[in-house]
Amino acid sequence: SAYGISPELGISYTLYSSAKKPTDADDFFSVTLTSTSHMTILLRANIGDLDLRLQDPGGFDLAASLNGATSNETITNISVSNTVYIDVHASTTTIDTIPYTLTVFIAP
Repeated sequence: SAYGISPELGISYTLYSSAKKPTDADDFFSVTLTSTSHMTILLRANIGDLDLRLQDPGGFDLAASLNGATSNETITNISVSNTVYIDVHASTTTIDTIPYTLTVFIAP
């Protein structure tokens, strides 16, 4: 299941969570938009390797930031509509829990 984010244009949402290996390597966040908007997503963590994906309801990647060996990922100014899913994936296999900050900005 996915955590829901209720978007408002021009508002930045910051979420604090953690990805857990090996039992829960993916955190999903759903965003439902009433009109086509531009989304910027920032993912920051101090340890581990996290990947960031923006997906459609079928699981197809609309955009991804897969920087190896770093926990800082960014998807910038992608045009989206309807429901999309943000996937935060823990790639690191040696760290059980990776705390992170996810910031989502939605603009017209």
